[in-house]
Amino acid sequence: EKGNTTTNGELYNPEELTVAHSNIAIGSIIFIENQENGRGIYVRVNDRTTESGLKLSQKAYEVLAFETGSRPSVTIYIEN
Repeated sequence: EKGNTTTNGELYNPEELTVAHSNIAIGSIIFIENQENGRGIYVRVNDRTTESGLKLSQKAYEVLAFETGSRPSVTIYIEN
């Protein structure tokens, strides 16, 4: 929800390329690829979720061109 505080203390902005994840370190920059169309983007982990998988910001969801309401498969690349 726009304006809600995220785990790292900032306000959620649906227009930024961010993601929530259950255990990837807050502040990490990860690359996510939509396996269906090959589109990929870098996003910053700024929040936690208790759900399995990722919770993308609205902008990240749109840039990756996911279908509304779909539960797509993605590939996550994390640099150590």
